[in-house]
Amino acid sequence: MSLEAVYAMQANELMICADVPLDASQVRQLSFADKNEQYNYFRSKAIRVFNDFKYIREHRGVKVPVNAEEIGNACYLCFKNQASGKWYYAFVTQVIYINPETSLVNFEIDVYQTFLFDMVIKECDISREHVSDDTLGNNTIAEPVDVGDFVIVHEDKYDLDSSDETDREYPFIIFSAVDLLADPGTLEEPKVNGSQGGLYNGLPSGVRPYVISIKDGTSSITSVMEKISEYPWVSQSILAIYACTFELIGTVTVRESAMGFSVGILSNSSIPAETPAGSPLINWGKNFPAYENKKMYTSQFSFIEMVLPNGSRTILKPEFLHPTFPDIRCLSTIVPYPQIYIHTRDYCGAQDDFLLNGNTISGFPCFPVQNNTYPLQAAQAEATNTLVHSQNRSNIFWDTVGNVAQAVFTGDPLNVLSTGIDAYKNVRSELQSSERDRQRIGQMQTNVSLTGASGGGLAPFIAKKKMEILYRWWTLKPEFAKKVSQFFDVYGYKVSRFGIPDLNSRKRYNYIKCNNVNIYGNIPNEFLQPLRNMFLNGFTIWHDREHVGIYGNNGIK
Repeated sequence: MSLEAVYAMQANELMICADVPLDASQVRQLSFADKNEQYNYFRSKAIRVFNDFKYIREHRGVKVPVNAEEIGNACYLCFKNQASGKWYYAFVTQVIYINPETSLVNFEIDVYQTFLFDMVIKECDISREHVSDDTLGNNTIAEPVDVGDFVIVHEDKYDLDSSDETDREYPFIIFSAVDLLADPGTLEEPKVNGSQGGLYNGLPSGVRPYVISIKDGTSSITSVMEKISEYPWVSQSILAIYACTFELIGTVTVRESAMGFSVGILSNSSIPAETPAGSPLINWGKNFPAYENKKMYTSQFSFIEMVLPNGSRTILKPEFLHPTFPDIRCLSTIVPYPQIYIHTRDYCGAQDDFLLNGNTISGFPCFPVQNNTYPLQAAQAEATNTLVHSQNRSNIFWDTVGNVAQAVFTGDPLNVLSTGIDAYKNVRSELQSSERDRQRIGQMQTNVSLTGASGGGLAPFIAKKKMEILYRWWTLKPEFAKKVSQFFDVYGYKVSRFGIPDLNSRKRYNYIKCNNVNIYGNIPNEFLQPLRNMFLNGFTIWHDREHVGIYGNNGIK
């Protein structure tokens, strides 16, 4: 008896099933913990069970003693030849009527279910998958999706000045090459004492900055400038006056000036002043729409824009932010000119690298100083003129006396008369010269000069008393956000990683797609390539067998 005849006489098993959510397209599959669970599931779907079949070949149809009408809804079958003892799982492709008591059922082997527990998957080049860790920031590879336009979903502001806007007074910093505390002397005896300078915010300065702030108990900027204007040899040494914010000002010591006003003295420091900038980004994620897929919070789909008062902008990528409390810092310096550097601490995990995401607030208003040089020039001119004119008049007097005496001594009256006339002309000339000097002094009264610089793009904000940092939350328009979220629900994330596919990381289903796949095992070569093609083409493995095809609500196990 031939071996085939022996096989034909064995009681081989066949189950014809319906309501199995699988088809020959191989775009979805079912997961099972073991062979028993697998068998029991398909057994529960059987509409006909046969235990006395002849040997069933994998590539042929099978005749069953059933009218075609009775199994017209069949979509799946399972069979086991006793010779091998292995269950084969297959898609029903066609049910053909032969006669009232016989039907031909054509099928195609389901390579995944048939060899589920035979295949060994090694490291592969994985293109897409439902990740096992959806922590924000872990999945940032760009996705091939249309994101449309972005919209603002939230705004927040941080005021660089914590005082009330209604009574807000910004401080002024005066950079002076002359010591504003020292005795300036008088118009007749002016005194000039150079300022000492020092180290401020870690930077050297050859001049000293003085703080004018009513908040710190100093005089007003108006009264200070009125007093300084009385001493032009002092005012002409002022290099710049800046209006700024208290973020730039550290501890000051109020001192009284000999000129009759009070100013603040900044302490020398070798460390730049870095201070917290409030908490505008605390729990920043709650200001975005509630996205189930955390990749929606990455910069391809959502970002935070920081807008400084001078108009400069910085984009903060959510994947690089602390999830609950990003630490916003201000790094302030006043030399060589006032500026504030705003940055996010711990951005990208770099705690001390403030260059990664920051931007600078500069352009604080700078005002020139008006110098009336008349008092100083007038004093100098009067001293010079007095000396010159006094000498001239003395010379004229003695010349005249000598000439007259000589004329009298010679007894020449006409010579005496001529000498007197010449003396008169000389005196008149001297008087005219004095008048011209007085005119020049009068002209000096209108000779006003300016020292220091002027300008500053922040002037409108200082004037409006609004030194604010604006934060804007940007994300996709709802219609695009919905499409992208659904895409992630179905196909997972683009990962482009090399490793072993995790086919059971999610609660309800897992999608997997590979660029190449490394599968081997106790699998005939004719079935090995179709199995590999499934991974190359991409398919979904369903763990929730009762809701196959219903996407969403697929949390990590």
